[in-house]
Amino acid sequence: MTDLPSPVLVTGASGFVGRHLVESLGAAGVDVVGAADTVGDFFDVTDPHQVHEVFTRFKPGSVVHLGGISGPMVSRDRPWSIVDVNIGGTANLLEAARITGTARVVLASSNAVYGNNPGPLDEQATVLRASSVYGATKVAGESLLAVYGRRYGMSTCSLRISAVYGPGRSTHCIIASFIRDALAHRVSRPAFGPDLARQYVYIDDVVRAVMCSLAPGSELDGQPINVSGAEMLKVGEIAEIVTDLLPQTRIEFGKGPDPDDDDIQGPFVLNRAKELLGFEPKVSLREGITRYLAHLQGEQDG
Repeated sequence: MTDLPSPVLVTGASGFVGRHLVESLGAAGVDVVGAADTVGDFFDVTDPHQVHEVFTRFKPGSVVHLGGISGPMVSRDRPWSIVDVNIGGTANLLEAARITGTARVVLASSNAVYGNNPGPLDEQATVLRASSVYGATKVAGESLLAVYGRRYGMSTCSLRISAVYGPGRSTHCIIASFIRDALAHRVSRPAFGPDLARQYVYIDDVVRAVMCSLAPGSELDGQPINVSGAEMLKVGEIAEIVTDLLPQTRIEFGKGPDPDDDDIQGPFVLNRAKELLGFEPKVSLREGITRYLAHLQGEQDG
């Protein structure tokens, strides 16, 4: 991958996906802006002057924009901050990229753009109907990216990433909760029922998708692309996998939807990722949970 437009600027490099991505880019011999300092800690995407200073100094050939409010459960009581960071920050990056001649910009979007939608969720056919401010900001970010790309000659794409799990996630994740509670011999008590369906994706697959989106051969013209694992399971079925791996698991489910994310969504259609990026998820949910369990056990033993 060393022949991609570089250096690569990764915003949010100190975050969950960002840390894994920076590590993988470095291992592939890619020059990453901020790898030592962790981009996102040394400049604020909502400050256009700081953004322009970074772009002028490093002149990135590619940008992966991961920095921002990272889910509908975050800053729900401060909606303007979500707009400021996710829309204003994206606009600042795109303007700096336009001025400095950045060749490619990849945006981390979200399944939240689809809102409450029984699916299947198809990038080319499903009408977007975001049901949260967070989801609306991702819709706006995607539109900005596509227009800037077409108007100013940048190669762009938005990756609509589903629920990510794996080592390093700090925000709430029901898979992590099940494992941590079982390891501590606690009863898990999720606030929602076992019939809630989720299509999770393991962190390693997300990083591979981003790496594919940076590859020189990818012809990207503002397209949104779904990125997810291949399986859609109910959380009750996920609980069964955890229980099989950790027999001491005890779970008492609540009722109704997830109060942090009450969208009911159908399965992701993943054809476009394969066609445009050459990407297919490799980590099954059982394998991912097994890896995550080993990591969390190591943390506990350490």
